[in-house]
Amino acid sequence: VITPVILVLMAGRDHLIWLLFSEAFRPAERLLQIQLLGDLFKVIAWAIGLPILASGRTRLHIGLDLTFYVSWILLVELATRQWGEIGASVGFTAYNALMCVVYLVVIRHAMGLTLDRRNLRLAGQSLAAVIAAMVVARTNLLIRVPSTFAILVAWTMLSVQRDEWKTVLRILRDRKSTRLNSS
Repeated sequence: VITPVILVLMAGRDHLIWLLFSEAFRPAERLLQIQLLGDLFKVIAWAIGLPILASGRTRLHIGLDLTFYVSWILLVELATRQWGEIGASVGFTAYNALMCVVYLVVIRHAMGLTLDRRNLRLAGQSLAAVIAAMVVARTNLLIRVPSTFAILVAWTMLSVQRDEWKTVLRILRDRKSTRLNSS
């Protein structure tokens, strides 16, 4: 669910900033792309880390969270010193990518769990779509919006399974017949 949201935010960032904020916020636009990539890593990490908490390993989960928060502060501090204000977004993204890797290692070694190919493929496709949108986001609006839409369509076609499409089509048919019968 997060990938389409991130793609829409990247494509419409100019208008969203204009609509929701003042012009003084415009320089922060360049931070948004890196921040959104970090958000994707964060959602993936949460999904990977949830079995730790669900299995009753609360102390492990809290310990990892505390370690991650300290690393977040350190990474943001180091990246900000190195690259200025954009370093805050770089540190955030690095922290969340690190969190994904650590959770993968922990669930594999401490719990004997692995992600199946479908989940790994979905994470990879989402990452590829967001990176492609980051590249396209550097273009003007007339190129950015249709290109991002094409990326979103490609991601959807690759990510949604055949049985999921059948379910969506059945729900749409049911709604259509319900509306026709109620008229």
